[in-house]
Amino acid sequence: MATINQRLSQSSGRAYSLYIGLLLLGLLLVAVTPVASAQPTLEADSELATAGYFTLSWSDGAGNYELQQSGPDSTLAIKLIYSGPDEARVVSGLADGRYQYRVRYLADEVQSDWSEPVSVIVAHHSLAKAWLFFTVGLVVFVALLAAIWLGNRRMSAR
Repeated sequence: MATINQRLSQSSGRAYSLYIGLLLLGLLLVAVTPVASAQPTLEADSELATAGYFTLSWSDGAGNYELQQSGPDSTLAIKLIYSGPDEARVVSGLADGRYQYRVRYLADEVQSDWSEPVSVIVAHHSLAKAWLFFTVGLVVFVALLAAIWLGNRRMSAR
């Protein structure tokens, strides 16, 4: 009878050790298995860019990102415009039109889903408006020079 109890004790001890070993193995696999993070949140500082530039920013944590652009006015031509660890990008030098952007997080073996697309409309100031600003600036500059010259002349006459 003692041998049966010893055998039961030994087999339950082995089963318990096997259970603990499998549990630890499962925890180890969960800890080292890469998990894709949630998609990053992408934002533009304005939906209408008239100044010739705008800023895109995103966040998701530490790591590398890929930023893609499509446009103008077409989603057929998608191109990678940034890849790296920064969480913001100033975009400039674009022709008038509507552009769309999306970003994703990259880790060693994992990449997140693409963010929701963000649209920015680039509409530069018209040439007529630029000439108007230039002309107003020129008039103010000439008036300032005239005031300085006349004031200097009056001071010299005394």
